[in-house]
Amino acid sequence: SPCNEAYRSTNPRYSPLVRAGDVLVSTVRPNLNAVATVPAELDRAVASTGFCVLRAKTDLADPRYIFFRARSPAFVEALTAIAQGGSYPAVTDADIKSQRIPLPTPTEQRRVADFLDQADRLRQLRAEADAKAERIVPALFLSMFGDPATNPMRWARNSFIEVFEDITSECAKIPRRAYRSEGQFPIVDQGRGTMVAGYSDDLEACYQGPSAVIVFGDHTRAVKYVEPPFVAGADGSRILRARPGLEPSFLATQLLLQQIPDRGYSRHMRLVKRLSFIAPDSRLQQRFAGAFRSVQALLGEQRRSSCRLDRLAKSLHAPALLQALTAHVGEEDTEETTLSSFLTQVSQRSRRRIRDRREAN
Repeated sequence: SPCNEAYRSTNPRYSPLVRAGDVLVSTVRPNLNAVATVPAELDRAVASTGFCVLRAKTDLADPRYIFFRARSPAFVEALTAIAQGGSYPAVTDADIKSQRIPLPTPTEQRRVADFLDQADRLRQLRAEADAKAERIVPALFLSMFGDPATNPMRWARNSFIEVFEDITSECAKIPRRAYRSEGQFPIVDQGRGTMVAGYSDDLEACYQGPSAVIVFGDHTRAVKYVEPPFVAGADGSRILRARPGLEPSFLATQLLLQQIPDRGYSRHMRLVKRLSFIAPDSRLQQRFAGAFRSVQALLGEQRRSSCRLDRLAKSLHAPALLQALTAHVGEEDTEETTLSSFLTQVSQRSRRRIRDRREAN
């Protein structure tokens, strides 16, 4: 159905007050999928003109369903394709209202929204667990070596050039427009909040050095310890390699804990090159590296779990799966179905269809 049949669009320029349940869709850089629902405590708040404000027609649409449809890959890709502007791509309210979305009955919409809510809760719990696990390594470093900025244990210090080799110029980097959702090699860039920004099959751009390196965000100050092979993202990614005899994981954690002033979107590498780095005995560094590898194994498993949850969330927007989900409505068994039980049912039906086709052939 046309998207504007399901909701009213308010123009913040003339009607700036939003209501609880309204869906805000950013008209700037639609590829970032900045979509939010107005919570009850912000009822009658003032919205920026940078948002298209969507208010569901409750006789036709569930507000949560509109929210999830606005976050779906198909919706985002459609807006990204028509965005205007090079460095500051944007869409209009009319662009958003012109999009078409599947519009089942309100009862079916609520059922879909319930399942997607469950998927979001699972992802949130996973993100919270990941954040807690990420704090293990810095805590271990501080316990073993103290704060590298104040050096309370009075370790010897070395300059940046004595511990790091900047090999950025030796590494091919690919622009964001070349990122893919799937591929042979992970892309690591300067972005915060996630290790892998995308994927690539570009073998020529792939770094396959003999040891782990550190990706430092020249603009963001992000610090990432990366095992090859991987592809570096362009725009501010600096690739640092530990000098022989030094543990990359030890240096990566120390750089993470250094007090680097925030210069906004200016470059920070010149500040990093002025830092000094503590240099404990190599045996202590190796001991730390062993613990670091154990934690990394845990984090790796958690990231794989997060990827599975991300794929699950995306798959729930697929038309075939949504059709299977809404097909349950109207059956005799109307008890609430959990996300896991629904997916089990879909998997069983798929296996039966495959078996039936094989038997028919």
